[in-house]
Amino acid sequence: MRLLDRAEALAFVAAACLAPLLPWLFALPEDGLAQTARWLPFGAVACWWIARRVECPGVTLRRLASGTAGWCALATSVTQGGLTWGSHLAIAVLYALLGSVVLVLWPRLRQTVGQSQPRRPPLVAFALPWIVYVLLMPWSTVQRPPDGDEPYYMLIAHSLAYDLDVDLSNNYAQNDSLHFLDRALEPQLGDPVDRDGSLYSRHNALLGVVLTLPYRLGGRPGVLLTMTLFGGLLAWWSLRFLRRIYPEPEFVPAVTTAWGLLALTPPLLLYGHQVWTEVPATLLLLVACDALLGRPRPSTTLRLGAAVLLLPFLKFRYALLSGMLLIGAARRRLDRTRLVLLGLGLLAVGGLIAGVNLHLFGGILKHYSVDELRLYERPLISYVRATLGLAFDGAFGLFAAAPLWILLLPALFDRTVRQNPALRQGLLLLAPYLLLVASRQEWFGGWSPPFRYALPALPFLALALVPVVRKVDSPSRRLLVSALGALTALLTLTWLVVPGWTYNLADGGNHLIDHLSRRTANDLRLLWPSYVRTAAAAWLWPPLVTLATLGLWYALPRRRGHRVEPTTVALSGLLAASALFLVAGARLPTGTIEFEDPHVQARAGSLYPDQWTPDRQRFRGGRTLRQGDSLLVPVIDRSESIDLALELRFIQNLPQATSLTIASGPRTLAQWTADQPDAWQRVLFEALPWVPDQPLILTVEPPPETESVNGILLDRAEIRWR
Repeated sequence: MRLLDRAEALAFVAAACLAPLLPWLFALPEDGLAQTARWLPFGAVACWWIARRVECPGVTLRRLASGTAGWCALATSVTQGGLTWGSHLAIAVLYALLGSVVLVLWPRLRQTVGQSQPRRPPLVAFALPWIVYVLLMPWSTVQRPPDGDEPYYMLIAHSLAYDLDVDLSNNYAQNDSLHFLDRALEPQLGDPVDRDGSLYSRHNALLGVVLTLPYRLGGRPGVLLTMTLFGGLLAWWSLRFLRRIYPEPEFVPAVTTAWGLLALTPPLLLYGHQVWTEVPATLLLLVACDALLGRPRPSTTLRLGAAVLLLPFLKFRYALLSGMLLIGAARRRLDRTRLVLLGLGLLAVGGLIAGVNLHLFGGILKHYSVDELRLYERPLISYVRATLGLAFDGAFGLFAAAPLWILLLPALFDRTVRQNPALRQGLLLLAPYLLLVASRQEWFGGWSPPFRYALPALPFLALALVPVVRKVDSPSRRLLVSALGALTALLTLTWLVVPGWTYNLADGGNHLIDHLSRRTANDLRLLWPSYVRTAAAAWLWPPLVTLATLGLWYALPRRRGHRVEPTTVALSGLLAASALFLVAGARLPTGTIEFEDPHVQARAGSLYPDQWTPDRQRFRGGRTLRQGDSLLVPVIDRSESIDLALELRFIQNLPQATSLTIASGPRTLAQWTADQPDAWQRVLFEALPWVPDQPLILTVEPPPETESVNGILLDRAEIRWR
């Protein structure tokens, strides 16, 4: 069958002609809506093309065209009418419509997958996630421009495209980043400088090399579009991988469901267009695993060899994956000559990278120390925190990004999953890499993207879900899936409408919880799990979620005659749980106050340590108040007398008296005079009279007379109600 027939080709040509006109016709603002509208005609035609391939008559070109025009009219009315958050409302409607189209295509897609060969999934398994990634790209990249390491990969591509080298000194001097970013980049910490003054990036150049031609032809849009291709290919190879493990026809519905969870929900949905190495690395890993599952032919050996040799060039830490792939090839009894050649090639690649690092950085691990590889010296509790964090942490955990992945918990107790040899071998392959990820403390204390570092494990987690999805055969299990699905859909829409909320500073909360804390003036972080600043919630959430999940999963089926619609009950329970969460935050008496939390209303002062400080666990986080500064803490009281314990440090710059005044609203409760500079102290005040319904106010006195003043660093306060 031809890729495009005449009608489809004409439709794409018409879309190409219409795309530049939509933003102009509807006067859409340049905050991401106009850029999204330029891709909408292509998205509509692509969805129609997919519907024709999967024989879904409900999705017609006429309906898609009218939906596109209707959305443009809605976007114009809510943005030109001066409605607050009008653009966000319009994009939320668009993504809801896109989700409804995907759900309509879903049953027919299962049939198409079932009719295809396991080794060759249908092309629509690439086209559907790819067009979704493309439609998400314009809004996301305008609202949250490339950040973190992303612009540095683009700067490498710019240097290769226009200078034919990787020397970035002239690119920094000329502010070449302004070609694809709205700010001038500065060198990153750890960027090496050669003896002749040439400045290089600390990142490997392979991704920049791959993006050079797309950047030269299309600039930043060309780079982002290329990354969506990698995302679409990863989705297609993931379906191929799952079908290779479960080729039986009865597994097709479960396989396509697990694949849809992988391809069309966070975290992969968020990374489908972003410039990171994890998506290409996971794609190479799947290509290698597929080669190991196939017959030992020259083509499979070539794919395996390419993946093994390219992975370390993306990131040196991926060499662990390459080494384990070689061990897997040996266990699969690959031809000895080919195995030796692959091993020698990997050694040569490792030696080349180590030599370059030694020349530029003065060490084979770049700016990292070899001592950091002594993983056995780290306490066991740090690995426990990191492992639980990858699943449960509110900032970067998998379950917080997409709660449907909580279905992995029943998989731990499923005999079919435990006996799957492909899953056992995959987890063995990933074990050294995940151990290294769990040992990197700065990754869990600085910037925290959702589940980014463990992304190569995602296809194997989807593999574990296949037997579980097949067993959703009771009302309680359908109730569980409905509740998790509704929560996942709501959170996914939130992450897409406000894309910056998925990237948190791992300081104990996330953007959504912090936003609710500020709006309600309640300490909601107290109830949210964090494994950077570990509190009681971090240890309570895992057993509670596990018990609730397993309780519903293994609950006995209801008797006949007592049918309850699981979706209705799930949505009602979800609303009740949300209300209970907010009510608990507003009713629980204040016990512990972390002064860097967002509900603390600081009238001055600064956070400690600074926001972008990695490995925050090295510090006692808090807020620094200079003379004349004060802060206000909303307090939920329980009695009229308290014992107050403050953990603080006096910062002395001038030899003058400095005191901290403690007040309950208008009433002064106590005053403490600082006397021990640069030493942490625990100061206890007993039996202080409390004024009901008043905030706690802390003020550093006297007011400043010069620019150089003293200060007090406040870590935390503990209140015991008498």
